[in-house]
Amino acid sequence: MIAATHKKTETKRASTSVGLVIRENMISRLKNGMEKHPSVFVVSYARLSSGRMDDFRKALKRAKAKVYVSRNSIARRALKDLSYEGLSEKIDGQTAFIFSDADSAEISKALTKYAKESQGALLVKGGVLQGEVLGKNDIERLAELPSKEILLITLLAVLQSPLFQLATVLSSKTQELVQLLKQLSEKENKS
Repeated sequence: MIAATHKKTETKRASTSVGLVIRENMISRLKNGMEKHPSVFVVSYARLSSGRMDDFRKALKRAKAKVYVSRNSIARRALKDLSYEGLSEKIDGQTAFIFSDADSAEISKALTKYAKESQGALLVKGGVLQGEVLGKNDIERLAELPSKEILLITLLAVLQSPLFQLATVLSSKTQELVQLLKQLSEKENKS
């Protein structure tokens, strides 16, 4: 009887240490994902059906983002370890992290669009953008921004505009000078 009790205690201890190793591994994976990617978003998907969750994952995969589902206790621990306590407080329900190296405005657009279409089944909780914690409102404002490509095109147009105006002014002055020289040449030929 004593041997059986002792064996149960050892088995319980071994399973606890294995569970602890697995838990620490999951925390490490989540922390590595957050450190590796400049854009991380946190969503709650408690009322999202499995079919809609698959569609959500596929949509994000097309946008070059990965979905990582985590237990809340593991998510809170990883966020606290990374000093993101503000985001840690927003963890409740079924939680997923979206990691991305792509344009964060595009990912936030996809998230807010899917959240609206899901009629509350998917909730955007917050995120981290280049080390800064974002709230839900910040992500919605980020979604309103034009894409990175549009911003670069706009910047290029702004930079080219003064150069084009300068070229036009110089060209017109050159044409005036040519006309003046032509008139002087014609005037001298007549004299």
